[in-house]
Amino acid sequence: MPGTAARYLYLTRHGEASPDESELTDAGRRQAALLGQRLRGVPLTAIHHGPLARAEQTARLIGEQLDGVPRHRCEAAGDFVPYLPSREELPPEAADAWTGFLEQFST
Repeated sequence: MPGTAARYLYLTRHGEASPDESELTDAGRRQAALLGQRLRGVPLTAIHHGPLARAEQTARLIGEQLDGVPRHRCEAAGDFVPYLPSREELPPEAADAWTGFLEQFST
């Protein structure tokens, strides 16, 4: 569409976590800081992270490398068991296609 600005979504997992997954290891903290350095100059508008400590730590360490990029905790970005919607929850015009596609995956 003419006049539509491009938007990019960058996804990353948290850095290496401790055995109990409660925090980042030294290597995980370094991974996050290095990723922040690599993202300098990328026109990011925000960092959204899940509610777990390892995700918050990763986002904070990335954000420390970026000037003025706000961080937002996002509950929906937490660790969840995969969810398969019922046919009724999908848009009617796409329900058959999506149902067929999603049936390929086990839960």
